[in-house]
Amino acid sequence: MNYNLLNLLIIFILVGCGDDSPRVKSVTFDKVESIHKIFHKNEKLPSEILEFNFIQENIVSTGRVPGPTDYTSYLRIKVEIANVEKWVSNLKPPFNNTTKYSSPHTPQAWWLPETEFKNLTLYETKKYFNRHNGWLCIDKLNGYIYAYTYTQ
Repeated sequence: MNYNLLNLLIIFILVGCGDDSPRVKSVTFDKVESIHKIFHKNEKLPSEILEFNFIQENIVSTGRVPGPTDYTSYLRIKVEIANVEKWVSNLKPPFNNTTKYSSPHTPQAWWLPETEFKNLTLYETKKYFNRHNGWLCIDKLNGYIYAYTYTQ
């Protein structure tokens, strides 16, 4: 048997035994000053942010062939109820028909439950985050704005 073919076969077998599941690394922020780094720098915020929660998950490729790292970001901001509508005025529906519910791999008590998500209108994320993938929605009764963005 040809040794090059045998070596190649052994490499394929060893690589094929690897774990394909992604690893998730999370980063959280809890200071209002940090929020301005998250928003697209050229966009003026429509109102003051009273509080926010943010988590960004780094989905590290661990498959057979190393690839780029993908990120998912989840954000909840609190604004005065009177200002909620300002955040979504003139926004379009989500790009790429991104309408599916998503939640962080690491559960967050502050994140929007799927049962509530189904009753909300979704908007684009491009204006504030300069990203096409994801959605933004508002909870008018409580003054919360939720945003989900991702890379692929």
